[in-house]
Amino acid sequence: MIQKAKQTYASQKIQFFIQSAEDYKTLFEKEGFEVESAEILFVTSRKNPDQVMDSFESGATLAYCNPDCYRESITQEEFDDFRNIVRKNFNDMADDSGAMDLIFNRIELVAKKP
Repeated sequence: MIQKAKQTYASQKIQFFIQSAEDYKTLFEKEGFEVESAEILFVTSRKNPDQVMDSFESGATLAYCNPDCYRESITQEEFDDFRNIVRKNFNDMADDSGAMDLIFNRIELVAKKP
């Protein structure tokens, strides 16, 4: 499934990680928006692996495990395998206290389309 995701998103020329607020601003301006402000906020919180997985499931999973995002058919079993890999990695990342730092780079962008 991971290989299928890479192929699908690469073929659509989607950039997953935009590096700066200025790059987000440029992206929106190219689409005809007037950008009033753009800022990347770095939010850190201490979470256990289950809480991190909950955060992942509420955001990234909605895209990664959405069959409509793929040109090829992907089975529920493949999505479940992907989730299990992610969950295992979160468990492996926890320190001796059973927690880890969850870091979000959140864009706050205010724009309007004339």
